Amino acid sequence: MIKVMDPEGRIHMLPIERIEKDVFIKSGIGHVMDFYELETNHILHVHYLNRNKFEFKAFNLSGEKIDYIKGMNNSTWEGSSQFSESDDDEAHDEDDYHF
Repeated sequence: MIKVMDPEGRIHMLPIERIEKDVFIKSGIGHVMDFYELETNHILHVHYLNRNKFEFKAFNLSGEKIDYIKGMNNSTWEGSSQFSESDDDEAHDEDDYHF
């Protein structure tokens, strides 16, 4: 699992699959896109934090940040609002991730 956090601190857990030295997100991207109302004309900037943790920011094609607050009304979100080192199932190096 990897944890992706928005600028407001909401975390989405995404299951991954490792094949040799590559890492693939198995599912959950659709939920994240629905949660933030992202479409194909949005750009995601993903920043590696540490271990299995990433932070992302989303922008429209004009370079404006999206409104992260509107997703808070989504009743299907069940994530945590903070990272904890003890939450990791296993440790990974930064080199483990290839996007």
